[in-house]
Amino acid sequence: MVSRTDEGSHFLTGELQRSRIWSISIDQYLNTVKLLADNLEIVVKPYLYSNLVTQVLAGLDEKYTLIVVELNSRESISYGEFQNTLMTFESRLEHLNTVKNEAARININQTSVEFTQRPGYNNQF
Repeated sequence: MVSRTDEGSHFLTGELQRSRIWSISIDQYLNTVKLLADNLEIVVKPYLYSNLVTQVLAGLDEKYTLIVVELNSRESISYGEFQNTLMTFESRLEHLNTVKNEAARININQTSVEFTQRPGYNNQF
């Protein structure tokens, strides 16, 4: 017979292992994974910090590859530093994406202006 504790443990462990960042922010993702680990700790036993870090890193997508490699190379890191590092990295990604989008928008606008100013271009239809 399987106890409620075992069922809860299996459910939470499965949810933790299936957790992925998908389209949420790193802060939301970290909170979700931490909540699952905390609940697992309440139901069964302490969830090892190293397992939490491993699970978080495994759930990140390819845009986080550089920071995953960097974090994996560290001997030890506190959870606060781990969380701050990931949030700073995400903030940098968002900034770079904004800059890239703005540059593309400016380029499109410049191309449009250049095209409409060509000799023989008639603006009327």
